[in-house]
Amino acid sequence: MNQTTQIRYDLYLRKSSEAEDKQVQSIDDQRREMNEFAVKNGLHVVGEFEESQSAHHPGRPVFNEVMKRIDKGISNGLLVWHANRTSRNPVDSGTIINLIDEGKLIHVRTPSHIYGNTSTEKMMLALECMIAKKDSDDKSDAVKRGLRGRYKKGLPNGVAPIGFINDMSVEKGNRGWLVDSEKFPIIKQVLELYHSGNHS
Repeated sequence: MNQTTQIRYDLYLRKSSEAEDKQVQSIDDQRREMNEFAVKNGLHVVGEFEESQSAHHPGRPVFNEVMKRIDKGISNGLLVWHANRTSRNPVDSGTIINLIDEGKLIHVRTPSHIYGNTSTEKMMLALECMIAKKDSDDKSDAVKRGLRGRYKKGLPNGVAPIGFINDMSVEKGNRGWLVDSEKFPIIKQVLELYHSGNHS
């Protein structure tokens, strides 16, 4: 048996709804490409797992399940679209590298790279995950900076609540809220009726 037939892969697919994944392919796109890649390269996939959650913090339930399967020997290879699908935090990155160190995880494989049990490959995997973490941290800092800037200008943040609308006539970053001439009078009447104490 060659090495590829000995490795039992878990395919892990992840897409975050947060800003970190704005340019990342959908889970269906990842699944299609990874299954085609597995067939083309004769990879033995024993499990397929998907998750729609940020990897910025540890605690993803599906990811943890995959790590437990590897720890128990159910699978011994991890197949992902890109290394940053596995982790954007040092805790989960450490878990993966520790499983490689222990020989329970043969390698993490993407269409463009194999991260195996060599010092260079483990360093490259850790580096990919840390670059992803830095990217997430940078975006978080930029959002906070933008919110502070809007606060100092006296502008509200987020989607306008019912009774108001976002002012789309101003450039992005300087938009405030306008009164919704259709809904605001109705909302005002409803609140006044409730305030009277005669209505629930």
